[in-house]
Amino acid sequence: MTELFIKDLRGLYKKYKQSNSWKSAIACAKYLIDMAPDHPAYYRMAGRACALAGDRDLASEYYEEFLLRIHGCPIPELVDKVRQTLPMDLNNVESTYEYIGGRNSFGSILHRVNNNIVFYTKIQINFENYSKELFFYKNRKKLLTNRFNSPDLIGEITIDDMNYLTISFLKGTPAGLDNVADVVRAAVSIASAGDVWRMSVHNKDCTLKVRSRSLTSIIRFFSCIDQKSVNDSLVDDLRICLEKTTHAVEGRQVLDRLAAIVQGKMAYKLLDVSRHFSVVHGDFFPCNISIDESSGEVNVIDWASLMLGLKSIDIATYLCRLKFNFSDIKKHALSGFPEFFESPVDRVFFVYTVIAMNICLLRTSDAHYQYNSRIVNDVLLPAIDYFEQEFSLIAS
Repeated sequence: MTELFIKDLRGLYKKYKQSNSWKSAIACAKYLIDMAPDHPAYYRMAGRACALAGDRDLASEYYEEFLLRIHGCPIPELVDKVRQTLPMDLNNVESTYEYIGGRNSFGSILHRVNNNIVFYTKIQINFENYSKELFFYKNRKKLLTNRFNSPDLIGEITIDDMNYLTISFLKGTPAGLDNVADVVRAAVSIASAGDVWRMSVHNKDCTLKVRSRSLTSIIRFFSCIDQKSVNDSLVDDLRICLEKTTHAVEGRQVLDRLAAIVQGKMAYKLLDVSRHFSVVHGDFFPCNISIDESSGEVNVIDWASLMLGLKSIDIATYLCRLKFNFSDIKKHALSGFPEFFESPVDRVFFVYTVIAMNICLLRTSDAHYQYNSRIVNDVLLPAIDYFEQEFSLIAS
């Protein structure tokens, strides 16, 4: 009976997580902890729900309990184990565990000198993401141009199937509207990486769903958008996203026009992976981008989502996250970097990405009526017009 109840609670937690009902998800995780207090996964579930609910302090407490049960030692001992792997004199370095945010983070070990963070250790459980990030740091200097800054690798170790990656800390201020061109230029630089990347990054799973109303759930689709089944799944899931929005009718009209080309005219057959795909950051959000305080150069961090995909994914992600109108998106991307978007196929699929992301950004509450009106009138309608015009040029 207890096992059945635990199974039901895990199912409820998953349901609440998918619907962004974080308070209910936290309650489920707490019940699971009460029933199986030695099970580390339930502390991880509680920590993640608290993190996504915005309660960093409580998330930190649950993640510390999770690490304690994984490693069988208190946090200070774990910190010492990591410090012993670092190739430097740490006499003047103070190291402490803290949870400082992040959807997929279990916290970090921050290493400070005179109260200033100089490097930090990321804690990861996903070996695939850890391998991607480790590959990036080991190869970045010989593969990328110096269009932006990224952290240096200091050390790495795996303890009890948990991965600890220590990298330098990049000081910076949030990128502002004056920095958009520089940030987009950094994304272009990433997409221009050499063939070594293409051989080293693979997309294994293209069975995808839009699990929540977020841009992250869209990005994976465009890592394999050259496949018919992926386009079909994306269109179907976007229809579901539209069902309860305040502008469902207008949104469906845009989606129908999109589907008429994507599915009806099989636009995905235009894609040549060798020409229109590249390695992309995969998590190119403002939170992972800053401006170096002294040089003014762009800092890009968090390379755990590195993937092969449509080469303009990162640009679309960044501009859509800033909630730009389509006229501004054209200005900063299509007009700002004409050589990168020289191919009409690249332009068509960039705008396809923008449309999909903005449909996903539509909200269901009546309180967001004006917000949704802006997306429909200032992004979706002009974007679908542009999409159809560009595709007609290709077809002719």
